[in-house]
Amino acid sequence: MLIVDELFSLPGGGKSTANAAVDRPGLVTRHEVSAAWARCPRVQKARTVALGLARGRRIAAAARLAVAASLVERESLARLVRLLVRAEWLSAQSGAALFDQGLLQGIWSILLASGRTDVDPALLSPLLRSLYDGMEARILYLEISPQEAARRIVGRPNGHSRLDGRPADEVRRILERADRLPRSILAAATLAGLEVAVLDGERPPAILAEEVRHWVDARPDPR
Repeated sequence: MLIVDELFSLPGGGKSTANAAVDRPGLVTRHEVSAAWARCPRVQKARTVALGLARGRRIAAAARLAVAASLVERESLARLVRLLVRAEWLSAQSGAALFDQGLLQGIWSILLASGRTDVDPALLSPLLRSLYDGMEARILYLEISPQEAARRIVGRPNGHSRLDGRPADEVRRILERADRLPRSILAAATLAGLEVAVLDGERPPAILAEEVRHWVDARPDPR
């Protein structure tokens, strides 16, 4: 079983910095999971894709979300399909993991790309329950204001968010419009039975990283 701590926040919340600061032997990162997928034989990849798209409850929950949230853009639907396959791949892994870009962040990106600024937690929770099936997951939410997140995004030299490289006013407006979305997703995670911890993402990166390290180190070593 994969035991995962998943960092979740608005872009600019300090996920990557905190993730990089945690140094626990044997801790799996999303980069290692991606590398394992890249090395995976084609037959195994095809089997994972087939299984990921054949889970009845998961597919039904994804379809209900797509219809209710009007996920009609090709990009959003493609991201949703990739998310189902990724969940299947993660459920086949084992050990302890810390992800700075996990399944919840994928949900956030899908909804934001479709212009959604909120989501009904009761609608989303069945999908989250099915996505994390077979994993023991805890969500570490790095809470940060849209204004501070926008300031950090504009000020950083590089990043992996779709907001990087955009004008400061545009980034701030997008994040302010979507301010309720992370909380709605967290409420859905709680309904789905996931453990959620809220951390202050506006503290200095070194202090935030230390708290994340404390949460991760408190986990029993699964080996």
